[in-house]
Amino acid sequence: MEFVVVSLLNGIVYGLLLFMVSAGLTLIFGMMGILNMAHASFYMIGAYTGYAVSLYHYPFVAGVLLATLVAGAIGLIMERYLLRTIHEYGHGHQLMFTFGFAFVVVEIVKLMFGDFTVSYRAPAALDFSAFKIFGTEFPFYRVLIASVSCAIFIAIYLVLAKTRIGIVVRAAERLPTMTAALGHDVGLVFSGVFAAGAAIAGLAGAIGGAYYPTSPDMATDFGVIVFVVVVVGGLGSVVGSFWASLLIGVLTSFVIGTDLSVGSIVTDLGIHIDPAKLGAFGDFNISMLAGAVPFILMLVVLLAVLFTAAWPSIKTFGWHFPFGTQWRPNELNVPARDAAEETLRYWTTQMRRGQEYRLRYARVGMKKEQALEHVQIVRARFDFFRRHGKCSTP
Repeated sequence: MEFVVVSLLNGIVYGLLLFMVSAGLTLIFGMMGILNMAHASFYMIGAYTGYAVSLYHYPFVAGVLLATLVAGAIGLIMERYLLRTIHEYGHGHQLMFTFGFAFVVVEIVKLMFGDFTVSYRAPAALDFSAFKIFGTEFPFYRVLIASVSCAIFIAIYLVLAKTRIGIVVRAAERLPTMTAALGHDVGLVFSGVFAAGAAIAGLAGAIGGAYYPTSPDMATDFGVIVFVVVVVGGLGSVVGSFWASLLIGVLTSFVIGTDLSVGSIVTDLGIHIDPAKLGAFGDFNISMLAGAVPFILMLVVLLAVLFTAAWPSIKTFGWHFPFGTQWRPNELNVPARDAAEETLRYWTTQMRRGQEYRLRYARVGMKKEQALEHVQIVRARFDFFRRHGKCSTP
């Protein structure tokens, strides 16, 4: 029982740290469709920024805040002046650029801090036991990591699902041209989403790097697992990434704590085989498979998608698996009905305010005829969903 409880707690903490890193990538890929192979580099930037601040004996909170700001600023510059110029060339160019950017960040870190693990630790004020369970002390810092991650998840969900900012962001993802016609700067929205995702990864690095090893290899180690989380969670779903992170963390924790070898399993099953025949395979410990757990889980999910191709969709653990499209939980999807209603409200207001309307379409560089065409499209979409109870993307 002790093994189960302790492994479960450790797995939840590790999974929540994974979510903090993957949440930003989920936003970037889900909202912008950018394959950012360098996302884990922002996690490393945050960790090393926090470490650099600790060298000057500044408060730990100052290091966390500075790491968040630095990672967000670098992400903003990267998207605005680098990624945006190659966005029109497709995912292949994005993949190559972000992959190269990750290598550049690693080399800069090695030049500045060395090619070895640095001594970045949580402050002594946070180094105490939160509670005891089965005689084992559970560190308060792990509780802090879990709490911050849960707070980030709640904040992202509320912003995207319940606020006006979330409506604009989701509208920019689904209908960027129409959103621009409403007077919103879509480029600025995308830059903000990218910077927010990078800042969240930097925050995770500043907090997680003080507990887990901080080294130039940390981006590589986390980067692959983060992509697995995004795939298992549903390619752009924040809720899916949250549960996928927890699942991967818990499974990995249980596998690491398992003290079983192939030989002992064979013996427990009552199969009598000469240990000499098993050789080195008999000494193989199950815990050595911990690193492969995320990839095995991803393979299972992808096979589930493949084998359900004959059905329109299948709902499993909150996921929808429509064949040939992205699969994601419905909680954060943008209902076309809400988008049409919100868009109609915007245009009604603009049509009533002629002067403001002219300023808005001039601001986004549209001719009056083009803007009026968008008004007609919005009205047609609204009339369609009002008559049929749904709205399709034109």
